[in-house]
Amino acid sequence: MKYVTVTLNPTVDRMYRLSVPFKTGGLNRTEEMSEISYSGKGINVSRELKNLGVNSDMMCILRGSVGEEAYKSFIEEGLSPVEIKTSGRLRTNISIIDSEGLDTEINECGEPLEFDAVLKFLALYDKTISSDEKKVVVVSGSTPPGFRNDIYKMLIFNAKKNNSYTVLDADGELLKQGLEAGPSLIKPNEHELSLLTGCALEGSENEVRLKALAAASAIYEKTGVEVLCTLGSKGSIFVGEEGQFVCPAKKANIKRFKGAGDMFLARFLFERFENKRSIFDAMRIASDKTAENLEK
Repeated sequence: MKYVTVTLNPTVDRMYRLSVPFKTGGLNRTEEMSEISYSGKGINVSRELKNLGVNSDMMCILRGSVGEEAYKSFIEEGLSPVEIKTSGRLRTNISIIDSEGLDTEINECGEPLEFDAVLKFLALYDKTISSDEKKVVVVSGSTPPGFRNDIYKMLIFNAKKNNSYTVLDADGELLKQGLEAGPSLIKPNEHELSLLTGCALEGSENEVRLKALAAASAIYEKTGVEVLCTLGSKGSIFVGEEGQFVCPAKKANIKRFKGAGDMFLARFLFERFENKRSIFDAMRIASDKTAENLEK
C-alpha cells in the first residue's frame, strides 16, 4: 500500500510550558526555551506512519528560508517530502501549556500563495497519485488565504480516479465541499462534526458519543462516506460499511495535545490496512497508542 499526505499550509509549531497557571492580560514567563517543530496535519500523519515503519509521500508547500530549514529537518527525520518550494514566510502556531494542563493556542492563517506555486503543486500532486497501485491519500488541514474552498473536492476527485482510498480531515467549507467529492472517509473532531451537521454535541460523555454517532450516521446514510470522529477524552466513534462503533478513550496523564487527532488517524490507517485489523480493533489500538504517546 502506498501512502500520500497533503499539507497545503504547514507551520512552525512553538510550544511553551509554564510552571504556573497562564495569566491573560499579564506577563507569563517560561523556565525553558520553547519547543520547536515543523508540522501540519498531513505532516503529522506522515511522521507517525514513519514511526510505525511505513514510508509516505509527504506533499507540502514550504516557504522561504524557514521552509528550507523545515525541508532539511524532514530529511534528517527520514521523511520523504515531495515539496513545493516558494517565496514567502512559513506561518507559526503557538501553544502554551500551563501548570494546570490548560492549552492556549494561537494559530496564524499563513500568507497567500503565488498562482505559479499553486499550479506547480497541482501538477506534482497529479503525478504523485498517477500510478494504478493501491494507495491511501490523506488530504488534511487548512489552506493559505486565497485558496478556493473546493480545492480538497478537486484533489479527492483526482485521487479517486487512480485507485485511491481517500481521507479528508478538514473543517468548515473545506470539509463541507470536500465531502461532495465522496471521499472514502472523513475524520472530523467533535467540534468539526458539530459544525458540519448543526448538531450540538453536549451532555454527559455517553450522551455526546450517542449524539456524535447519530450525526455520523446521518452523513453516512446520505453520502455513503464513512465517518471516524475523535471526541477527545470521550473517545471516538465510527460509522461505515462494517457498522457503528463507539470506543472510549484510555485514561492518561496527557502532557501535550497538539497533533493527537493526526496520531490517531495514522495509527488507525496503519492497523486497518497494514495489520488488517477490524474497525473496532483499529480504533482501540489507535486510542491506546495515541494516549501513550501523549503521556511522554
